[in-house]
Amino acid sequence: MAKSRFCVGLNGRPGNIEHILDNYSRDIYEVFIAAPANICPSGRWEYSHVKKNEIKKQAVLAHKHKVRYNVLMNGACAGGMQFSSSFQKKIINFVKFLDEIKTDSVTLVDPFLMDLIRQHSDIHIIAGNSTQVSEPIRAQRLVARGVNRIVLHQNVNRNFEMLKKIRASVDIELEIIPNQGCLLQCEFSIQHINMVSHVSIFTPEERKILGDFDYAIKRCRKIRQTDPIEFLMSSFIRPEDLYLYEGLGYNIFKIAGRNRSTEWMSNCLSTYLKRSYEGNVFDLSCQIGEDKVISFLPNKSLDGWCQYMGSFKDLEGFKKRAKEFYKMKKLQYFWKDIKEIK
Repeated sequence: MAKSRFCVGLNGRPGNIEHILDNYSRDIYEVFIAAPANICPSGRWEYSHVKKNEIKKQAVLAHKHKVRYNVLMNGACAGGMQFSSSFQKKIINFVKFLDEIKTDSVTLVDPFLMDLIRQHSDIHIIAGNSTQVSEPIRAQRLVARGVNRIVLHQNVNRNFEMLKKIRASVDIELEIIPNQGCLLQCEFSIQHINMVSHVSIFTPEERKILGDFDYAIKRCRKIRQTDPIEFLMSSFIRPEDLYLYEGLGYNIFKIAGRNRSTEWMSNCLSTYLKRSYEGNVFDLSCQIGEDKVISFLPNKSLDGWCQYMGSFKDLEGFKKRAKEFYKMKKLQYFWKDIKEIK
């Protein structure tokens, strides 16, 4: 079995990339950061945007540590601007710049941009999580477009049979995000990724005008922390359970949370490298603002969780198994102020 490799984000803050590379370069495969806001949207809204000159410095530093450097252009929605000649020219020029500084890869979601960039560059293209690959046919379609790696959608994380089929269907790198924790088949997912795409290029002042633009993730967080069954069915993978996915042929794991602090990134990556954690499982979730007052769930109380539920054919059957696990492990002691689960 090939050694597992980890990809970790950069937040653009002073000292961030230096800390990550100095401490973890032997263990990580790739670092990634969003393209400048004036180039295109990305898949998360940022606390700090980087400029081209900083990207050049970071790429050089990453390569000095023998770590791949990936630039995210993975917004799910550009508002139709991708079809304008001015936008296309900007993208082509930016990718030429990335080629010049020997950037290893770009992460994309929009198939139109995949085609556009492939026409002008041989750069390694990664299809991001928001391309929603959760079955073989979509993976195969992306490979036909010249995609070199795919980050699978979180909805497939609990479906071991489908993961086997996807792995067998294509001969390229496949990547899994273990610490995202999205609800299974969340009905807000499309609205959420589109909203984040637009917000990712806004200034803090522009975000304030939108009001509660992060409603979807706040709603998801509340459900995840107050409904044990929804959490157990979610896409979250504990450090202890990575071996199950390695056994299915997956050995690239992307640690999500590039808009978190350097300290959080370091702690989360370190935990997944150690394959064990004694604290609150919510500490590892990339969703910002997990409320420990609502729920403190010891990670070790979930021993056997992922293996127990690593297969499902229908929602009701999956819920039944989640309830069985909840009662078997006596998890009611860790969820406060919830109705009894029958």
